[in-house]
Amino acid sequence: MRAVRDRLAPEYYEPGRLPPELSALSAVPETLGPGSPAKVGILDLGFARRGERTELVERYQKTPLEII
Repeated sequence: MRAVRDRLAPEYYEPGRLPPELSALSAVPETLGPGSPAKVGILDLGFARRGERTELVERYQKTPLEII
């Protein structure tokens, strides 16, 4: 079982390092600022090998992102 993490902390969902090609495209979006309500959606998936297959065995989601 995985350790519990603060999935709402920016350190969890923001990448630690971006390639220069992506960093060059970054800009401040013309939207509500970070931390505004309903701005962070999280999808955390866990996969495991089961015989010859890979299966989804764990899922955590937080709206506004929703996978059904």
